[in-house]
Amino acid sequence: MRQIFIINPAAGQGEATKLTQSIKDAAEALGVEIELYFTTGIKDAERFTRTVCRNKNSDEPVRFYACGGDGTLNEVANGSFGASNVEVGHVPTGTGNDYVRDYNKPEAFLNITDQLKGKSISVDLFQYQGIIDGIQQTRYCTNMMNIGFDCNVVYRTSILKTKPFIKGSLAYYLGIFYELIKKNGTDLKLLYEDGSLIDGKILLAAVAIGGYCGGGIKGLPRAKQSDGLFDVQVIQNTTRRMFVRLLPKYIKGTHLEDGRTKSLIDYRQVKHLEITPNQGFTRVCVDGEMETAGHLKLDIVPNALNFILPDFSD
Repeated sequence: MRQIFIINPAAGQGEATKLTQSIKDAAEALGVEIELYFTTGIKDAERFTRTVCRNKNSDEPVRFYACGGDGTLNEVANGSFGASNVEVGHVPTGTGNDYVRDYNKPEAFLNITDQLKGKSISVDLFQYQGIIDGIQQTRYCTNMMNIGFDCNVVYRTSILKTKPFIKGSLAYYLGIFYELIKKNGTDLKLLYEDGSLIDGKILLAAVAIGGYCGGGIKGLPRAKQSDGLFDVQVIQNTTRRMFVRLLPKYIKGTHLEDGRTKSLIDYRQVKHLEITPNQGFTRVCVDGEMETAGHLKLDIVPNALNFILPDFSD
């Protein structure tokens, strides 16, 4: 079996690169041959993964380990989608690292020995297709798509992180504060599979397979990675005072249990959804990375990814 570590040097201020020696040491101790590939830019992990998958024999088993943030995992998942005998692991060395938070021991994903000894499970993806970044595309999401407030926070955070001494969680919470002052939402149509429609200005919409975003915010607490459904949460515009009062519960994932949210939040679990911006295109955040999109069709793809779980036995 080929074992390929795809390392994103830009992730987490170079944290992935720092693991290089640990990867080599773990492989040598286990007597496992590995390959290292260092990405050179955006979408390079996807391009490389797709090239390997196209050139391999269909029955040749390959493991890819995405060493970086959630965006690196997204690229490897997109690049390997549809290929046979492929497993994908994640060594979370980015800023948010939200995908692995749904597992009991997220810290184990940083243990290379446990990764190499791990076995894979089948998890879902959701497909989204439409005009994305100006091109008709079909792509796949591993964790979450955010539109509106959450997406604007990610965009603002990416700007703040370029400033001296503003990094990681600090940048994200400053982004929340900034967007709270602006309180920019979004204007959308969301057409559900049962024919029901939400149409107009909202604070945010999120579509998810995993529960976490923003570096540990449990925004969609009922989401599961292998239930054949994706969760959709729409939050209506509300006052800043109400938003601030509910924010701690939103971070912890207990906001759906608060009676005050019944009139503010529409939460559903579905297999299909269509999203249409009411004004041309909208900014979307997919697994922590920014895109622009027009009309989108979203569909669940059950058991689409063979995801490597580290060996927790130790």
